[in-house]
Amino acid sequence: MQNLVSAFFYAKNLLKKFYERAMINHKTGKNIVLERNQNTLENIKILGTIHKLHNENPNYTFNHIREAIIEFEPDIVAIEIRNRDINEKNEYLIDYYPPEMIQIKKEFENRIAVVGFDWRGEDLENEPIEKWIPSKANLSKYEDISNLMKKRKKIMNDFYKTCSIYECQDKSKLQELELIEKELNVVLLGYGQEKLIQYKKDRESIMGNNILKIIKDNDGKKVMVITGITHVLYLYDRLLCLRKNINI
Repeated sequence: MQNLVSAFFYAKNLLKKFYERAMINHKTGKNIVLERNQNTLENIKILGTIHKLHNENPNYTFNHIREAIIEFEPDIVAIEIRNRDINEKNEYLIDYYPPEMIQIKKEFENRIAVVGFDWRGEDLENEPIEKWIPSKANLSKYEDISNLMKKRKKIMNDFYKTCSIYECQDKSKLQELELIEKELNVVLLGYGQEKLIQYKKDRESIMGNNILKIIKDNDGKKVMVITGITHVLYLYDRLLCLRKNINI
């Protein structure tokens, strides 16, 4: 009888994992896992994270990230830290990078290759990140900017504080955030924030280039890209370019 019970729960867990994987594909249109297509892409996975909200969301904690990495069994994990800083101590990283990225580095760097792909500006290419000076303009004082920031915060509070690791990858919700970001850029342009807008565009573009280089330099290996949810759609599109043999 005990063996039958054990077999039942084992089968139940297998079915649960199968269902969860099916839900990823159904909800995101395979936005997370890119399967092999001839010889252009193989075993590349993108996982969107929610940074500090992992500490507030019981349905998507660091344990879920850890399980996703172990289950995918990548040869390389690429995280949102500058590769220049990847060997720095946690005491240095904690002030400038998302907590889950630091924890991934800490737990996995002695087991698999952990590399960085983040970028914080051309003037910091060979400088420590403590010299990074983000925009100090108090843009929230403008009502239209403030309203968009509140709209974005509401999505984060209403959805990303409760969603599961699978729901957090939902393409429609990511598109909502992307649309708000585009609206925000239009408004920022009206307040003379061209440099800030260009910095954000350059950052995503170079992050994408860095990830593509990691994939090309490790042809045939399984690569898991872990990034904040707001970057997932852009990076996915860049990977599609690679998949379609478009020059990059």
